[in-house]
Amino acid sequence: SGCDGAFVVANFWEGMDPNKEMKQYENCANALKAVGGMKHIVMSSLEDTATNPKMADAKVLLNHPTGDMKVPHFDAKNRSHAFFKGLPVTFLYTSCFVENFTSFFSLNKQGDGSYQFTLPLGEGPIAWTILEDVGKMTAGILETPGMIGQTVGSASLHCSAAQLAAHMSEATNQTITYQCVPWDTFAAFGFPGAEELAQMFKFFTDNEKEFLAIRDLKRCQELGGPLGDPVTTF
Repeated sequence: SGCDGAFVVANFWEGMDPNKEMKQYENCANALKAVGGMKHIVMSSLEDTATNPKMADAKVLLNHPTGDMKVPHFDAKNRSHAFFKGLPVTFLYTSCFVENFTSFFSLNKQGDGSYQFTLPLGEGPIAWTILEDVGKMTAGILETPGMIGQTVGSASLHCSAAQLAAHMSEATNQTITYQCVPWDTFAAFGFPGAEELAQMFKFFTDNEKEFLAIRDLKRCQELGGPLGDPVTTF
């Protein structure tokens, strides 16, 4: 009661179950409808990868009642948009979080004392987001009624994995390098979620132009103000 705005996000990685994630979004949407009087909602979301022609050679990781999923934590979010029908919602497509390197992505110490991370990110730029900027962008969207019904992407910077390694090196005063591997090699590493992440990275790199375009840095600044610095983030 008394709430007229909301930011909605579910956590796929808590159990890695797209059905659970979709149910969380459905529950949130139903609760917001029950509250009534909502003026603006921002739903954290991502693209549907299974319908993307450049993912034709990617493996179907889940046969789902809504259709096959190739990157379930992307596809489940996108298909949860339907739950928000009739609500004043903006869909915010996030991107890879810089903070993942402090928790989710491993930095492996080398024999010479330097550190290295291994990902299938090619040599070109992708969009990276600093978590604080998601909050600032969300606040900006909530204050912009004209954004209702629109989809916008979030990013703090566009750079290659090698360039991000250089930022990390500067921030930590350590030598950090990037080792590139093919996405299908990464998928075969065998840890839980390896195939999921490999095909996510394939989606990033194979759709570089489109992925960066929806996460336009000028638009992100207009909504959230000055963007974060990857050096000071680390």
